[in-house]
Amino acid sequence: MNKPVVLFDLDGTLTPPRGAIDDETAQCILGLMLSTNARVGIVTGSDLPYVLQQLGEWSDRLGAVGLEVFSCNGTKHFRHFNSEWLLYTGAQDMREVLGAEAWRTLITTLHNAQLRVMREHSAMPLTGNFISYRGSTLNWCPIGRDASEPDRQEFERLDSERHIRILAKDWLTDCLELSIPGKLQIVLGGNTSFDIFVRGWDKTYVLKYLDDRECWFVGDRCREGGNDHTIYKALEATGRAFETMGPSHTRNIIGDIIERINKRC
Repeated sequence: MNKPVVLFDLDGTLTPPRGAIDDETAQCILGLMLSTNARVGIVTGSDLPYVLQQLGEWSDRLGAVGLEVFSCNGTKHFRHFNSEWLLYTGAQDMREVLGAEAWRTLITTLHNAQLRVMREHSAMPLTGNFISYRGSTLNWCPIGRDASEPDRQEFERLDSERHIRILAKDWLTDCLELSIPGKLQIVLGGNTSFDIFVRGWDKTYVLKYLDDRECWFVGDRCREGGNDHTIYKALEATGRAFETMGPSHTRNIIGDIIERINKRC
């Protein structure tokens, strides 16, 4: 019988947004793998370096036991071999799929969107590294991915009051549907950014690797427009999809998953 697969989002699920995993949560992941013999993976919009940064010393410890990383919404699949994280399958190229003209249109539109948000929200903190290309996804962060934690908190406060990202997402979607119709998806990534990718390269992409195995998923952005929504909806009817409020809630969910998997065995 195929092993069940348990997948976790990273930011807001196993860690605070852009923060490090704590020992208690990492121990829960370890306990899940050892007590159920399940395959366990992280599926995230981030690329591998961000994942390893957030896992810290736990990246090698969990990787050695079998943790898998499905980065960039699962378009890159990494496994741990001989103390190294190596690309196992995947690595789509967004620029190649879109083509040079559409790619230039996308980048130009994102810069226009950045200027628009800056003009409309002059109190918004700004740093740098607004657009991050990850091969198969683009991340746009209006305050910049170099933002400090106080910057992020201030933006989150402004965003909750003024719906900065929702309005920007609607405007950007309309623009791209006119210029590159039917090609792209835009979702809210974490608490400060957007993930942009080729239509169909959302987190359900990871299911291609799993050979119809029994799959569980835990994420925090499961509502429509969030980057966990598609995979959550794909698994919701099975009763094996969970929306979490954060790492402490995730630890409780892990306990429930362990109990349910072992009860069936």
